[in-house]
Amino acid sequence: WLRRGEQVGVKLTKGEENGSWILATVSRYYPDSDIFEVQDEDDESKLIKLPSENVERLEDSVEGLSKGDMVLAVFPDTTSFYRATISKPVKRSSQGTSELFVQFEDDEDETGRTPHRRVTARYVMHSPDGDDDGNQYMDDDEEGDDDQHS
Repeated sequence: WLRRGEQVGVKLTKGEENGSWILATVSRYYPDSDIFEVQDEDDESKLIKLPSENVERLEDSVEGLSKGDMVLAVFPDTTSFYRATISKPVKRSSQGTSELFVQFEDDEDETGRTPHRRVTARYVMHSPDGDDDGNQYMDDDEEGDDDQHS
């Protein structure tokens, strides 16, 4: 279902970045083992093999997204997804690329305000379901406390 060269969001599973979501490009698919080989967008020499459940197709559509939704979005000028909330009503673009305004967690400025940041719809995805492994992006605690969820 994903083509070679297609840009995707991937959940890393090894090392200090375990649980982090990054942008990558599909390099190869191994159907026998349901494994994707992807190339890190930030480091073209880095090839990563991941099970298909750790690979998310990126959509240009804003279908199903609305103000107040908790999402993962690529922080501007990076290739990493961070937890954010859609902060303004979602408008569908009639000509091409739709954009959303989000507020990223832990993105307060020096006055304590969280800016509304514009992100292309392609780089916003629903927080993937079934992810209750303690991943920092899936913590539902509004206050940002580090309570342990079981």
